[in-house]
Amino acid sequence: MSTKLEKLMLSTQDSGFIKGNTLHLEPDVALRLADDLEKIEVPIVAVELWYQIPYQGSLALVEDPYGPSFEEELKSENPAHDTVVAAKRYLQNELPERIKYVSFVLETDERYWEAYRVAKSSVN
Repeated sequence: MSTKLEKLMLSTQDSGFIKGNTLHLEPDVALRLADDLEKIEVPIVAVELWYQIPYQGSLALVEDPYGPSFEEELKSENPAHDTVVAAKRYLQNELPERIKYVSFVLETDERYWEAYRVAKSSVN
């Protein structure tokens, strides 16, 4: 993971909660994170959706399996921008009402980044 991404995630984690290895955020916080991810050129692969149900006297967190993924946007010339635009559009206009938290699946694979840097430098 890049140093910029690590710093961003550390600064954001207090705005949500971590369960397992996943940072869960309220949608409005996720929108701000998306903008920051674009600034450091980190594409969003998918949005995971979470809702709560009563379970044994408390609330259990359950994943909704129908969150969007952005395979086509990842293939674009500017995947960070295009995936962030798609994720924000979804969060602002299509998010199911019962969803209380979201999490992002990010493209952090170093092989991806090397290929992206090579492709970007060949265009410039």
